[in-house]
Amino acid sequence: MKKLWIIALILVCISGYAQPENLPLEVRSAFQAKYTDARIGDWWEENQLYHIDFIFQGGSYFAVFDLQGAWIETAETISEMEIPGDLRGYIRSNFPSGNICYCERVENAKMQIFLRVSLIDAGNVERVIRSDLEGRNIVLQETIP
Repeated sequence: MKKLWIIALILVCISGYAQPENLPLEVRSAFQAKYTDARIGDWWEENQLYHIDFIFQGGSYFAVFDLQGAWIETAETISEMEIPGDLRGYIRSNFPSGNICYCERVENAKMQIFLRVSLIDAGNVERVIRSDLEGRNIVLQETIP
């Protein structure tokens, strides 16, 4: 019984932490100014950046802000079916047994808009691939062991 009480207490603490009102004021204000009608689902701080999952205009998004509330980037989740042909061909050719984890359309503070696809390759290594919106100018952005 004591274990159940401890688990329940931990869950309450975790769920309370992710509440929008617990975001630092600078970050919360910047987020609300950029996405006035958005509904925050979850957030966390990692490496001095705030990561916020939210729903906006019917889509699922993920935004990153720094400690002062400066916007870094926003990614909109897209389906695998929305991956353009050239990028899909690159993935099939270079990672034939890879499993796609997520696909997203990203806009960043440098005014760049691009696609980002994460997949797990045959060696169980996560690969992140970036391209322009047409699926061209493909770059293997990083490898995560």
